[in-house]
Amino acid sequence: MWRALSLFVVVVVCLFSVNAQVINEAESRVNFVDKNAQFDLVIENSAPKVSPISLELLDGEDSLRATAKTELRLTEGKQIYRVSMPLGNVLEKSQADIHWFRLRYQIGAEKGIISLSQMLRELFEIEVITSQLLAAGQTYRVKVRTVGAFDLKPVAGVLINAELKLETDGETSREILIPASGTTDAEGFLYLDVNIPSDEKFDDGVEINVRGAKGGILRTIREDLSLVGDGFQFPMMTDKPIYQPEQMLHARGVLLKGLESASVVSGEELEFRVYDEGDTVLYREKVRTSDFGVAAFSWKIPEGAKLGTYRIRVRFSGDDQNAQISSQNIRVSRYELPNFSVNAKALLPYYLPNQKKAEIEVSADYLFGKPVTAGKVRIARENERTWNWKKQQYDI
Repeated sequence: MWRALSLFVVVVVCLFSVNAQVINEAESRVNFVDKNAQFDLVIENSAPKVSPISLELLDGEDSLRATAKTELRLTEGKQIYRVSMPLGNVLEKSQADIHWFRLRYQIGAEKGIISLSQMLRELFEIEVITSQLLAAGQTYRVKVRTVGAFDLKPVAGVLINAELKLETDGETSREILIPASGTTDAEGFLYLDVNIPSDEKFDDGVEINVRGAKGGILRTIREDLSLVGDGFQFPMMTDKPIYQPEQMLHARGVLLKGLESASVVSGEELEFRVYDEGDTVLYREKVRTSDFGVAAFSWKIPEGAKLGTYRIRVRFSGDDQNAQISSQNIRVSRYELPNFSVNAKALLPYYLPNQKKAEIEVSADYLFGKPVTAGKVRIARENERTWNWKKQQYDI
């Protein structure tokens, strides 16, 4: 019996000495500071001792990228020990693949490998949510979101630096960089507002670069955007929506540049054009904007003008700026005061498919109250009713 007990004690002591120090991989962490990796290793130790430790950083292809060797004074119990590993330019070349790296360690007789993605609890990715179109003079809003690379949960406290890159248009083009920065909130969101100058003419191609940094982890994303013209607007109005032949049409508007922070443009020559439905130019007039950016014109509609829809288009008068900046439709129609009204009423509220005939009661009354007698009535099933410009009548 004593021999068996002695053997049991020896076995227990041997097992305990083999596992004298153990790294808790699930609780160990890593942070990147400057060009160093700081490993916070959680080690469980049975008794105070000095133990050598060796760390090797392996990439996704098992190539050795960095090493660290030192000695640790281990105390009894579970403690956190920090080991620093110089990285050189490893992060600069491998930021996008850092989650594929692994840490191979040896402390005493204990060996193991930990995935860096397990130790990087705040490994994040950047999402940019914004419009693909922007214009000069606009306050352009960029919505940035940072989420965990594996669990997609919000990552707060990420320092974001964004840069909008534009290029001026012309013989002496130059590059304009507009920066914006901030830190993501508890939900991983950050809103950046970028003010685009309104006094420059830009090329169509625009790009935005967004860079995020936290704990030595860097993430970048690039988006290509498009510039909508030069941001010119010409809100226009007419004195009424419907005209008759031989009447005067009056229209006016104000020339603006920019969107949210729009400013009036004075002294600019504009050209008003009136088109009929056949896209024929019936009238044109050049007008220069006033000190308040206002331009107006008047046109007498010809006596024999066809009835229908006409379009007013406004352009820059110069050949190099011949793009349309505004348009508006008007209607030319004859207005004749009716002297009687017509009412139609079906005898049944609805009809079934097997009922081939529908009875309709039609009545007409003069506006002064007496019924219209001996009137001709035509009833037609109308699916569509459009104005025919050439025939000058409705197609039913």
